[in-house]
Amino acid sequence: MKIVVDGDGKFVALSSFEEKDLLKNSGFYWDSKLRKWWTNDVEKAMLLSDFFDQSTWEYLVKLEERKQQEMVESSKTYSDFHVPLPNGISLYPYQRAGVEFLVKHKNVMLADEQRLGKTYQTLGFVNVARPKDVLIVCPATVKSEWKYNAEKLLVDEYNIQVIGKDFPLPSVNGRNFYIINYDILKKWEPMLRRKWDVIVFDESHKLKNKGWAVKKVVDGKEVVEIKGTERTYIATQLSNYADKIILLTGTPIMNRPDEFFTQLKIAKHPLGRSWKKFADRFLIREARSNWVETVGYKNLEEFSQILRQGFMMRRTREQVFPQLPTKTRELIPVDINDIELTEEVKMRLDELLRKYDGLIRNIEQLDAEVRSGNNENRKEWEEKIKQLKGELYEMTVGEISHYRKILSEKKVNLTIKFVYDLLEEVKQVVIFGHYTSTLLKLKEHYGDKAGLLIGDTPLKQREEERIQFNQGEKELMIVSTRAGGEGVSYSSADIGVFIDWDWNPKVMEQAEDRLVDITQNRPKMYYYIIVDKTIDAYIAKKILEKEALINKVMDKI
Repeated sequence: MKIVVDGDGKFVALSSFEEKDLLKNSGFYWDSKLRKWWTNDVEKAMLLSDFFDQSTWEYLVKLEERKQQEMVESSKTYSDFHVPLPNGISLYPYQRAGVEFLVKHKNVMLADEQRLGKTYQTLGFVNVARPKDVLIVCPATVKSEWKYNAEKLLVDEYNIQVIGKDFPLPSVNGRNFYIINYDILKKWEPMLRRKWDVIVFDESHKLKNKGWAVKKVVDGKEVVEIKGTERTYIATQLSNYADKIILLTGTPIMNRPDEFFTQLKIAKHPLGRSWKKFADRFLIREARSNWVETVGYKNLEEFSQILRQGFMMRRTREQVFPQLPTKTRELIPVDINDIELTEEVKMRLDELLRKYDGLIRNIEQLDAEVRSGNNENRKEWEEKIKQLKGELYEMTVGEISHYRKILSEKKVNLTIKFVYDLLEEVKQVVIFGHYTSTLLKLKEHYGDKAGLLIGDTPLKQREEERIQFNQGEKELMIVSTRAGGEGVSYSSADIGVFIDWDWNPKVMEQAEDRLVDITQNRPKMYYYIIVDKTIDAYIAKKILEKEALINKVMDKI
């Protein structure tokens, strides 16, 4: 027997009938048309390395060299790659390297940290590749920014349209550049099911949750019911109509690396073909009584290497631009007696803190017992863990949320005083908060001095107030960490004040990045106001621990 490599990079066995069991047991596939055994898996082929001919070994050497080169390219920070641009506009060397990466590889993820110009790099790619039909799928808050930048950067004449209430007519003889937000994908899905040269999914981590279709018969007719996350299912379907997929995210994982899977599936990456194989390879999972739980991760170095091989490019600010503004955080603890709370509320806050901490400790202790391998009380412990997690969840969305809101509102007066002192030293401040009621109280106090961005702020008003703020016409912006944490920039300010915390540390980090502009060389300072020795401070501690875990995983990627 001899194993060679064909023109498609497959390992093909030139073998006899008697050798079929050896090939089958090694994971090779039988091609009935060619009447040969084959595999494109290097690991499986290596099981039979004794049968490699010289050309096969030479191919493997070149393959390894290519992988190493791709690893280097995935974090490349300099390139003189030519990118056509309008007069007066240029890209940084690392952005040219990004465009080169997008051009060289088919389906890719550009995962640079926030505010490093992923939009510019994508539009640079369009200028080089000159695709006829481009679809940008993004959050509603950045549709206008995409349109503005496309009109400014694209060299060829494109029919640039934002899809909203109506679906625009395509340019039959020209080039089409359509922009749509995730929220209305379902409405226009039938119209979007057409050939696209490129589909870009901006903030692709929004597609982290699974979505799938189930066929069933209703009144004698077969209908499709979407389970899980609808936007992910539709995005997956649309990806089948694209010659090229580009995923853009500054947060390739939010809380867990397994949330990569749906994005890999959309991008047609080999790791996205089978959830079971992906989970077996990279997740540590434990069977509970009625479900399987992910309790950890494995083979992260291998995972990182695979992503870096021609799929994911990621550069940090420190890597690409040493003069990028550094971020400094400072906690501002507030004594509970310095805010207007009744003694009853103070007592209840203390009880909540002790109860919440007790539940966390009990869950961790029982979970350790389950993992110890002692099966005698395993089912009882698992049921207890499930019960305690239920209590924890009920506390979080119920009473804790209620009292967090109270604390947030009660911090308004202290925040006003704190910001007043800041404005004696700086010209502008951005105030971030989670609770709308708190933000509205701040807006009521500041009036026209402050812009406001919350969930229901109209897009036109968001853009107008963003421009006014960055031009120095307003000294304050009051911003929801969720609604304003992505796609907008308040880089004229150097100070951010957080009146409360979001549970997700990446949401907080994205909010911080709204003050960062890569063309500036000014340090940014963030103040977090917390009520000491309460659930408010406890949550802050847990979030910082959670962020440290995420950063540890991200450092391996």
